[in-house]
Amino acid sequence: MQDILCWQALHEEHLSPETIIPLLDELAKRPFAERVPFLSGISRCLTHDDLSLRKTALGVLGGATGLQGWKLIHQHLFHEDESVQQAALGALRASAEIDSQRWLHALFHPNKNIRRQAILSCPERFDSEHLLYLLPDEDNRDVVIEALKRSEQQPKYLPLYFSLYKDGHLSEEDLLRQLDTLPFIKKGHHYIAAFQGSRFQKSLELSKKTDESILAFLEETAKEPDDLDTMVEFVWKMWEQQTPDNTPDTNEEPPPFVERMLHKWCEGIRTNRLTPQPRKRLLFSIFKTAQHYGRWNATAYSICAVTYPALLAEKRFPLALRKAAATEIGSRFGTGQMQELPHVLWDSDFCRHPATNKLDLGALAGLMSLLQSRPFAQLLEALAKDTTKKDTFSYGKQKLIAAAQDDPEGATRLIALAPQTGKGEKLHHALLTTLLKTKVENKPALLSKLALRIPSNRLGFLETLSKYGEGLHVDVLRGLLHTAGTRTRRLSDKKVERITEVIIGQFGSDELPVLLRLLFNAPKFAHNNMSIEALFRAGLNFSAKRFKHALQSFDEAELMRFLTLLGNCYLFSHDTKLALLGILSKYTQPEIKKWLEENTPGDLSLRPQKKKRGFGGSNKKVSTLTQEQREQIIHAHGRALLDALEDCWRDPHKGLCDALAKRPKPTEEDESEALAEICLALLLSFDSPQDIADIFPRFVEDEKDFIKRVDVLMVSQCEFATDLPFWARAWMFRYEKHLKVFQEELDKWKGGFAAALQWGLQTARGPLCHRFWNAIAKVVQNRAWRETNKLTELYDDALGAFLLQTLLPHEDLPEVFAEEAFEFEPALIDDTLQSLAAKILLQLTKQTDLREKLEPIKRSLQTNIASLSPELLRLFRGWLETVGVQTQKKQKHEGTQLTIELLNQLRSSEDVEFLLKYVYDDNPKLAEEAVTQLVCLGDQHAQRLLDKLLSGDWPKQFRTVWRGLSLAELSLPASLCALVHDEARPLEARVLLAISLCQQAHKETMWPWLRD
Repeated sequence: MQDILCWQALHEEHLSPETIIPLLDELAKRPFAERVPFLSGISRCLTHDDLSLRKTALGVLGGATGLQGWKLIHQHLFHEDESVQQAALGALRASAEIDSQRWLHALFHPNKNIRRQAILSCPERFDSEHLLYLLPDEDNRDVVIEALKRSEQQPKYLPLYFSLYKDGHLSEEDLLRQLDTLPFIKKGHHYIAAFQGSRFQKSLELSKKTDESILAFLEETAKEPDDLDTMVEFVWKMWEQQTPDNTPDTNEEPPPFVERMLHKWCEGIRTNRLTPQPRKRLLFSIFKTAQHYGRWNATAYSICAVTYPALLAEKRFPLALRKAAATEIGSRFGTGQMQELPHVLWDSDFCRHPATNKLDLGALAGLMSLLQSRPFAQLLEALAKDTTKKDTFSYGKQKLIAAAQDDPEGATRLIALAPQTGKGEKLHHALLTTLLKTKVENKPALLSKLALRIPSNRLGFLETLSKYGEGLHVDVLRGLLHTAGTRTRRLSDKKVERITEVIIGQFGSDELPVLLRLLFNAPKFAHNNMSIEALFRAGLNFSAKRFKHALQSFDEAELMRFLTLLGNCYLFSHDTKLALLGILSKYTQPEIKKWLEENTPGDLSLRPQKKKRGFGGSNKKVSTLTQEQREQIIHAHGRALLDALEDCWRDPHKGLCDALAKRPKPTEEDESEALAEICLALLLSFDSPQDIADIFPRFVEDEKDFIKRVDVLMVSQCEFATDLPFWARAWMFRYEKHLKVFQEELDKWKGGFAAALQWGLQTARGPLCHRFWNAIAKVVQNRAWRETNKLTELYDDALGAFLLQTLLPHEDLPEVFAEEAFEFEPALIDDTLQSLAAKILLQLTKQTDLREKLEPIKRSLQTNIASLSPELLRLFRGWLETVGVQTQKKQKHEGTQLTIELLNQLRSSEDVEFLLKYVYDDNPKLAEEAVTQLVCLGDQHAQRLLDKLLSGDWPKQFRTVWRGLSLAELSLPASLCALVHDEARPLEARVLLAISLCQQAHKETMWPWLRD
């Protein structure tokens, strides 16, 4: 930087653009603090006729925050030349990084192009609320909407949206589209508090009003303005437009946007997260909106009634509306927040049928859902308050049972409420018995609704359905299947399991065809979780012979529907499914044959086949695969591959690994569905454990369902087998007889348990390694429970060191274990292995004699407890002090994923281009390995990397790369000094470079810079 020359040029009597422009370009690159002394001469440049000089001077002004600087930049935003405007915009952008509100000058500029660029390049700390005011800008609305999507919009912005809509700057379509993008609208209801209004004082007065004066008070309050009114009116208007016939007597669903808003409001009230003041203001706005439209709807009235229950007794509102609102209260709000209800409610017309004056149990259920505690007890007290009888329970019970006989639908809603006291439990049982005994046409529909409304632990009444009507269980199941297939929200698995468990058990063996027809004729039966679960239960309750008779009664269309359902029932009884498929293989219909062909290659259990024999074991001679078998395994696909592997499942064999190694890499088109069968064959192979472990990951899918499928196949082949090969014994560790053999082999392992764990870690990968460690953990567990004294024999310092290294792979071992340290890559350790190591360690702590030896491990874990995962903290909760510990989240590095295969490739590669690629990778571990290998290959390759750094091409992981490069002891040229002074580069990297230069004869040049 030629400071003196620049100063002189700026203060010459006649400015020379040719001289000044290059100097100002260089000056603009300096930090603003170094530009300040030159600003006195910049104002002259901004009045010069040369536009290039003006634009360059504006670049120097970028970052200025003083009043004079702002004025000069703002003045040139309105210059007639567009290029000068762009330069001023760039200067303003730099200054707005410090004072973001100044960006408003560009954001609301008269020129639409300036506004557009301002919207696209808002400063980082700029409040996106200002962008909302540009939504009416027809020229730039598209970029405003995109900018709003990228910004983090807050609930406080919502009133502004509705204000723009109210003033006519946003159409209904535009507002609705914007509201659908707001995350807080979908997540909660707290945005209501963001609306300002004058009704705060009125909300305080509401609780003091009497029931007689409430309507007058609401009408008076509605006259006062409140921002919340606009939002409620908009929601109501959307509802009216899309469901114009919505009245208290109709049950029409609101449109999705309206339903989402209503659901969040109701959720806020139900969970008590919407505080009393916003709730009351919401009541006022709803009342005002209803007055404006001249009619109510049940949901809106229910929100008001939950806030002020006495409205349900207000006779000036239609009785039908109030009763419909009570239904909404029960379905939308659940258990209420009130300790007791006003007496006027219990005595009002609301609780009676208008024609007969008898109790309206549905209305009473709506009232009771408002109560926080003792709903049935309070109901009995209210019914018996006018009687002189001492036994108020019996009196109230008789009245309710009489009402239940006349009003079974209302009784259903009342029974759906959970009792909280002993008397409530008795009343609940009496009403349920009455409902079951009552003869009414729609009883199955009522019982179906009741089963869906009550908790799973109260579904026992379904077990007695057959006692109260012939075929009642069939009709109830039909109604439940229809509901499960037509409702938008999926039924919970727990409830479906309980319902099917109690109902399917009531079907007799001769009713199986009826049951199956119910299941595959239900709506959306192929994806109906109740149909699928019911078929699973049927598979448990009925024999294959019964299913065979049922299939014979089906026509071809029914049979295909049954097969479609069977294909989705993954947990269906294996033996029964196998028998069914044997029966189906005899059918000649093309569609059935096609179904069998489509299901055969993917799942062995779906193949019609001969009676299977389990694995023969090593009591038979281990044979080597013939050349013909090898060729078939190498080249076959689909069914042919499965047939080729079947010999491997049946008889002991060798040579499978060699054959599979010559197969092409598995693809989705050919053998992906046969991967589980290939894994089964490998586990049952007598090839060397090392060869099997090397090839096994190639055929493993990283999915839980895949591992479960391999488990099913292994159990079917090996459950009763003997003398399994090595990996099969480890895989079948849950079976006592296989674990016993594995334990005997483990006791003879050279180096003990620690050596076995290390061998499994370095030999196997993924599920195979997990199963091997699981088997060892199971052996230790058995010793802890059955032979505690033998825990002392299996434990040594090597095992303690290995477990500690596994749990803290990046920490140094205590001195007591220093000599026992194992060498392995920390990247090999995953969460599953750490959990298994923790479980082994915890089993060892059960032996009193070992606790002193385990104390160093405990101290080390306690010291580094913050680095343990949440799962490890949970496991160690009873052994370590874990209360209040904040765990560190695992660092997730950007860049290429780290794998053992890639690390080994980097460590052995001599391809310089390949290594240079990973030097510049964002993953620091890969960068470190790549630069280390480059240095090891020779100084000429390290010099090539240094030349790339001299050219200015610096990697993101500069510190890691420079540390590795310094091992080559290369001579650093003086040209590197210029890069140290380049302030555009990271300071940390420049300091490292300067230190290295100081150590190599450049101290005079670099030391002053470092000192400053």
